Amino acid sequence: MAKIWEGEHCIWTARDGLAADPKAAAAKRYVGSPAMNALCKGLLEGVQTVYETRAVAKPRAGGTGWTLENQRGQPLGDFDFLICSDKTATMRHRSDLDKRVLGAFTQPASRVQSARGLALMLATTETNMQFASLLLEEHSAFSWVARDDSKPGRGRTDGVECWVAQASPAWTKRFFETHKGTRYANAIRAAVASELAPEFEALVCDITGGAGPDILCAQGHRWGAAFPTDHFDPKIADGFYLDPDAAFAACGDFFSPFPGRVEGGWISGSSLADALLQGLSH
Repeated sequence: MAKIWEGEHCIWTARDGLAADPKAAAAKRYVGSPAMNALCKGLLEGVQTVYETRAVAKPRAGGTGWTLENQRGQPLGDFDFLICSDKTATMRHRSDLDKRVLGAFTQPASRVQSARGLALMLATTETNMQFASLLLEEHSAFSWVARDDSKPGRGRTDGVECWVAQASPAWTKRFFETHKGTRYANAIRAAVASELAPEFEALVCDITGGAGPDILCAQGHRWGAAFPTDHFDPKIADGFYLDPDAAFAACGDFFSPFPGRVEGGWISGSSLADALLQGLSH
Protein backbone atom coordinates (compact mmCIF):
# COMPACT_ATOMS: atom_id res chain seq x y z
CA MET A 1 0.00 0.00 0.00
CA ALA A 2 2.69 2.50 1.03
CA LYS A 3 6.47 2.24 0.85
CA ILE A 4 9.39 4.47 1.73
CA TRP A 5 10.57 6.68 -1.12
CA GLU A 6 14.33 6.33 -1.04
CA GLY A 7 16.77 8.40 -3.04
CA GLU A 8 18.37 11.81 -2.68
CA HIS A 9 16.00 14.65 -1.88
CA CYS A 10 17.48 18.04 -2.62
CA ILE A 11 16.81 21.75 -2.44
CA TRP A 12 17.62 24.56 -4.89
CA THR A 13 18.00 28.25 -4.12
CA ALA A 14 18.88 31.12 -6.42
CA ARG A 15 21.87 31.98 -4.24
CA ASP A 16 23.37 28.53 -3.57
CA GLY A 17 22.06 26.38 -6.41
CA LEU A 18 21.61 22.64 -5.81
CA ALA A 19 22.25 21.08 -2.38
CA ALA A 20 21.04 18.17 -0.28
CA ASP A 21 17.92 19.00 1.70
CA PRO A 22 19.09 19.24 5.34
CA LYS A 23 15.71 17.96 6.54
CA ALA A 24 15.76 14.86 4.33
CA ALA A 25 17.90 12.68 6.59
CA ALA A 26 15.51 13.05 9.52
CA ALA A 27 12.30 12.46 7.58
CA LYS A 28 10.99 9.39 5.78
CA ARG A 29 8.87 9.95 2.69
CA TYR A 30 6.07 7.49 2.02
CA VAL A 31 4.28 7.07 -1.29
CA GLY A 32 1.64 4.74 -2.63
CA SER A 33 3.07 1.74 -4.44
CA PRO A 34 2.88 0.92 -7.28
CA ALA A 35 0.77 4.10 -7.72
CA MET A 36 -0.66 6.73 -5.39
CA ASN A 37 -4.15 5.24 -5.64
CA ALA A 38 -2.79 2.17 -3.82
CA LEU A 39 -3.31 4.17 -0.61
CA CYS A 40 -7.04 4.46 -1.24
CA LYS A 41 -7.32 0.90 -2.51
CA GLY A 42 -5.69 -0.42 0.65
CA LEU A 43 -7.88 1.65 2.97
CA LEU A 44 -11.03 0.59 1.10
CA GLU A 45 -10.23 -3.11 1.01
CA GLY A 46 -13.34 -4.98 2.10
CA VAL A 47 -15.50 -1.84 1.92
CA GLN A 48 -18.35 -1.75 -0.59
CA THR A 49 -17.44 1.07 -2.97
CA VAL A 50 -19.12 2.58 -6.02
CA TYR A 51 -16.95 4.40 -8.59
CA GLU A 52 -17.62 6.80 -11.45
CA THR A 53 -21.02 7.68 -10.01
CA ARG A 54 -22.41 11.07 -9.10
CA ALA A 55 -24.52 10.59 -5.99
CA VAL A 56 -27.61 12.65 -5.22
CA ALA A 57 -28.22 13.11 -1.49
CA LYS A 58 -31.68 13.28 0.08
CA PRO A 59 -32.62 13.49 3.75
CA ARG A 60 -33.65 10.03 4.90
CA ALA A 61 -37.39 9.70 5.35
CA GLY A 62 -38.61 9.16 8.89
CA GLY A 63 -35.36 9.88 10.68
CA THR A 64 -31.87 11.38 10.60
CA GLY A 65 -29.31 10.51 7.98
CA TRP A 66 -29.25 10.45 4.23
CA THR A 67 -30.39 8.37 1.28
CA LEU A 68 -28.11 8.39 -1.77
CA GLU A 69 -29.24 7.77 -5.33
CA ASN A 70 -27.45 7.88 -8.65
CA GLN A 71 -28.54 10.38 -11.29
CA ARG A 72 -31.01 7.86 -12.71
CA GLY A 73 -32.80 7.68 -9.37
CA GLN A 74 -31.52 4.21 -8.49
CA PRO A 75 -30.79 3.76 -4.76
CA LEU A 76 -27.22 3.57 -3.50
CA GLY A 77 -28.13 3.04 0.15
CA ASP A 78 -29.02 4.73 3.44
CA PHE A 79 -26.27 6.34 5.49
CA ASP A 80 -26.03 7.78 9.00
CA PHE A 81 -23.75 10.66 7.97
CA LEU A 82 -22.84 12.57 4.84
CA ILE A 83 -19.13 13.45 4.83
CA CYS A 84 -17.61 16.06 2.53
CA SER A 85 -13.90 16.35 1.74
CA ASP A 86 -14.22 18.95 -1.04
CA LYS A 87 -15.46 22.34 0.08
CA THR A 88 -15.76 23.63 -3.49
CA ALA A 89 -18.08 20.83 -4.62
CA THR A 90 -20.31 21.26 -1.60
CA MET A 91 -20.59 25.03 -1.97
CA ARG A 92 -21.00 25.39 -5.72
CA HIS A 93 -21.90 22.16 -7.47
CA ARG A 94 -24.42 20.39 -5.24
CA SER A 95 -27.96 21.62 -5.83
CA ASP A 96 -29.25 18.58 -3.95
CA LEU A 97 -27.89 19.79 -0.61
CA ASP A 98 -30.18 22.11 1.34
CA LYS A 99 -28.13 25.24 2.02
CA ARG A 100 -30.49 26.14 4.87
CA VAL A 101 -29.38 22.97 6.66
CA LEU A 102 -25.70 23.13 5.70
CA GLY A 103 -25.25 26.91 5.74
CA ALA A 104 -23.29 26.74 8.99
CA PHE A 105 -20.61 24.95 6.97
CA THR A 106 -20.95 26.40 3.48
CA GLN A 107 -20.90 30.05 4.54
CA PRO A 108 -17.55 29.97 6.41
CA ALA A 109 -16.17 27.50 3.84
CA SER A 110 -16.87 30.02 1.08
CA ARG A 111 -14.51 32.44 2.81
CA VAL A 112 -11.58 29.99 2.62
CA GLN A 113 -9.72 31.09 -0.48
CA SER A 114 -7.55 28.74 -2.55
CA ALA A 115 -4.79 29.32 -5.05
CA ARG A 116 -4.82 27.51 -8.37
CA GLY A 117 -2.05 25.07 -9.23
CA LEU A 118 -0.37 23.90 -12.43
CA ALA A 119 1.87 20.90 -13.03
CA LEU A 120 3.78 19.36 -15.90
CA MET A 121 4.19 15.61 -16.39
CA LEU A 122 7.00 14.51 -18.70
CA ALA A 123 8.73 11.51 -20.16
CA THR A 124 12.30 12.32 -21.21
CA THR A 125 15.58 10.82 -22.26
CA GLU A 126 18.35 10.79 -19.65
CA THR A 127 18.67 14.11 -17.79
CA ASN A 128 21.73 13.30 -15.63
CA MET A 129 19.84 14.70 -12.63
CA GLN A 130 20.49 12.22 -9.84
CA PHE A 131 17.98 13.36 -7.22
CA ALA A 132 14.57 11.86 -6.52
CA SER A 133 12.96 15.18 -5.66
CA LEU A 134 13.91 18.83 -5.66
CA LEU A 135 12.35 21.66 -3.66
CA LEU A 136 12.97 25.01 -5.35
CA GLU A 137 12.92 28.35 -3.58
CA GLU A 138 12.39 31.55 -5.60
CA HIS A 139 12.72 29.78 -8.95
CA SER A 140 11.07 31.61 -11.83
CA ALA A 141 9.03 28.60 -13.02
CA PHE A 142 8.99 25.70 -10.53
CA SER A 143 8.41 25.09 -6.83
CA TRP A 144 8.93 21.30 -6.76
CA VAL A 145 10.21 18.65 -9.16
CA ALA A 146 10.14 14.88 -8.67
CA ARG A 147 11.39 11.93 -10.66
CA ASP A 148 8.35 9.66 -10.64
CA ASP A 149 10.20 6.53 -11.73
CA SER A 150 12.42 6.78 -8.64
CA LYS A 151 9.44 5.86 -6.45
CA PRO A 152 9.02 2.24 -5.29
CA GLY A 153 7.20 0.08 -7.81
CA ARG A 154 7.60 2.57 -10.66
CA GLY A 155 11.12 1.87 -11.89
CA ARG A 156 11.84 1.58 -15.61
CA THR A 157 14.38 -0.40 -17.62
CA ASP A 158 13.99 1.34 -20.99
CA GLY A 159 16.08 4.42 -20.15
CA VAL A 160 13.06 6.72 -20.10
CA GLU A 161 12.75 9.09 -17.13
CA CYS A 162 9.37 10.27 -15.85
CA TRP A 163 9.09 13.63 -14.11
CA VAL A 164 6.45 15.71 -12.38
CA ALA A 165 7.18 19.44 -12.14
CA GLN A 166 4.95 21.73 -10.11
CA ALA A 167 4.77 25.33 -11.29
CA SER A 168 5.60 28.08 -8.80
CA PRO A 169 2.78 30.33 -7.52
CA ALA A 170 4.25 33.32 -9.37
CA TRP A 171 4.47 31.46 -12.70
CA THR A 172 0.95 30.12 -12.21
CA LYS A 173 -0.40 33.62 -11.57
CA ARG A 174 1.28 34.97 -14.71
CA PHE A 175 -0.05 32.05 -16.75
CA PHE A 176 -3.66 32.65 -15.81
CA GLU A 177 -3.31 36.37 -16.38
CA THR A 178 -2.03 35.64 -19.88
CA HIS A 179 -4.75 33.06 -20.60
CA LYS A 180 -7.78 34.84 -19.18
CA GLY A 181 -9.80 34.16 -22.32
CA THR A 182 -9.01 30.43 -22.43
CA ARG A 183 -12.11 28.58 -21.26
CA TYR A 184 -11.62 24.92 -22.08
CA ALA A 185 -9.68 22.54 -19.84
CA ASN A 186 -7.95 20.79 -22.75
CA ALA A 187 -6.69 24.13 -24.08
CA ILE A 188 -5.33 25.04 -20.64
CA ARG A 189 -3.55 21.71 -20.31
CA ALA A 190 -2.03 22.02 -23.77
CA ALA A 191 -0.81 25.55 -23.03
CA VAL A 192 0.72 24.44 -19.73
CA ALA A 193 2.61 21.64 -21.49
CA SER A 194 3.90 23.83 -24.33
CA GLU A 195 5.02 26.67 -22.04
CA LEU A 196 6.43 24.71 -19.10
CA ALA A 197 8.32 22.07 -21.10
CA PRO A 198 11.00 24.58 -22.28
CA GLU A 199 11.30 25.79 -18.68
CA PHE A 200 12.03 22.22 -17.59
CA GLU A 201 14.69 21.86 -20.29
CA ALA A 202 16.28 25.09 -19.06
CA LEU A 203 16.23 23.84 -15.48
CA VAL A 204 18.03 20.62 -16.48
CA CYS A 205 20.67 22.63 -18.34
CA ASP A 206 21.15 24.94 -15.35
CA ILE A 207 21.56 22.05 -12.90
CA THR A 208 23.68 19.69 -14.99
CA GLY A 209 25.60 22.20 -17.10
CA GLY A 210 24.87 20.08 -20.17
CA ALA A 211 22.31 19.89 -22.93
CA GLY A 212 18.67 19.42 -22.10
CA PRO A 213 16.99 16.03 -22.61
CA ASP A 214 14.68 15.08 -25.44
CA ILE A 215 11.10 15.40 -24.27
CA LEU A 216 9.23 12.32 -25.42
CA CYS A 217 5.87 13.26 -23.97
CA ALA A 218 4.51 16.23 -22.02
CA GLN A 219 1.13 16.79 -20.43
CA GLY A 220 -0.18 19.71 -18.39
CA HIS A 221 -2.48 19.51 -15.40
CA ARG A 222 -4.55 22.11 -13.57
CA TRP A 223 -6.10 22.22 -10.09
CA GLY A 224 -8.78 24.86 -9.75
CA ALA A 225 -8.42 25.05 -5.96
CA ALA A 226 -5.10 23.42 -5.18
CA PHE A 227 -3.69 25.29 -2.21
CA PRO A 228 -5.88 26.80 0.54
CA THR A 229 -4.45 30.19 1.46
CA ASP A 230 -6.17 30.30 4.87
CA HIS A 231 -8.10 28.04 7.23
CA PHE A 232 -11.69 27.24 8.05
CA ASP A 233 -12.79 29.42 10.98
CA PRO A 234 -11.15 27.77 14.05
CA LYS A 235 -13.90 29.22 16.26
CA ILE A 236 -16.37 26.92 14.49
CA ALA A 237 -14.28 23.80 14.00
CA ASP A 238 -11.10 22.31 15.39
CA GLY A 239 -9.56 20.17 12.67
CA PHE A 240 -12.90 19.21 11.06
CA TYR A 241 -16.59 20.12 10.93
CA LEU A 242 -19.28 18.01 12.58
CA ASP A 243 -23.01 18.72 12.80
CA PRO A 244 -24.73 15.71 14.43
CA ASP A 245 -28.18 17.27 14.10
CA ALA A 246 -27.84 17.59 10.32
CA ALA A 247 -25.90 14.30 10.09
CA PHE A 248 -23.26 16.16 8.11
CA ALA A 249 -19.49 16.33 8.51
CA ALA A 250 -16.57 17.77 6.56
CA CYS A 251 -12.80 17.38 6.60
CA GLY A 252 -9.84 18.40 4.49
CA ASP A 253 -6.47 20.08 4.43
CA PHE A 254 -8.19 23.49 4.72
CA PHE A 255 -8.96 22.64 8.36
CA SER A 256 -5.35 21.81 9.24
CA PRO A 257 -2.02 23.61 9.81
CA PHE A 258 -0.78 21.95 6.57
CA PRO A 259 -3.00 23.37 3.78
CA GLY A 260 -2.24 21.97 0.36
CA ARG A 261 -0.49 18.89 1.74
CA VAL A 262 -1.65 15.31 2.09
CA GLU A 263 -0.58 15.38 5.75
CA GLY A 264 -3.19 18.05 6.42
CA GLY A 265 -5.95 16.03 4.77
CA TRP A 266 -4.95 12.91 6.70
CA ILE A 267 -4.89 14.67 10.08
CA SER A 268 -8.30 16.24 9.49
CA GLY A 269 -9.90 13.07 8.12
CA SER A 270 -8.58 10.74 10.83
CA SER A 271 -9.58 13.22 13.56
CA LEU A 272 -13.11 13.35 12.16
CA ALA A 273 -13.26 9.55 11.97
CA ASP A 274 -12.28 9.30 15.66
CA ALA A 275 -15.00 11.80 16.61
CA LEU A 276 -17.66 9.97 14.59
CA LEU A 277 -16.75 6.57 16.00
CA GLN A 278 -16.77 7.91 19.55
CA GLY A 279 -20.19 9.44 18.97
CA LEU A 280 -21.64 6.25 17.52
CA SER A 281 -20.30 4.19 20.41
CA HIS A 282 -22.19 6.27 23.01
